[in-house]
Amino acid sequence: MAKEPTLLLEELLNRIGGDREFAMELLSEWVDGLTRDLSELGQAIEKKDLDSLRHKAHSMRGSALNLSAKEFARLAGLCEMAGRDGDLEAARATLPLLNEEAETLLSIIPGLG
Repeated sequence: MAKEPTLLLEELLNRIGGDREFAMELLSEWVDGLTRDLSELGQAIEKKDLDSLRHKAHSMRGSALNLSAKEFARLAGLCEMAGRDGDLEAARATLPLLNEEAETLLSIIPGLG
């Protein structure tokens, strides 16, 4: 499966009426919570808390989709499915990929403004 672009800024801008300043505000707020969310997801995996894993991954996926961070959303969706299916190994394997994608997003978002 081909990797989605990290962030589809034009798609986000179209979704919110072309307001670049508002887009940057939304992305900034999302980025502020990203490290915390990834940490909570990792804790749920380590505690083998499938319910928390599924809920946190679902929330992360939805936020990423709303902001057009497609690859992050895809990876969060894999964690969500792993939680639903009780597959902690799949979730554990996906977490480093989510962290890597988060690092990519954290590096590019500040330069978009």
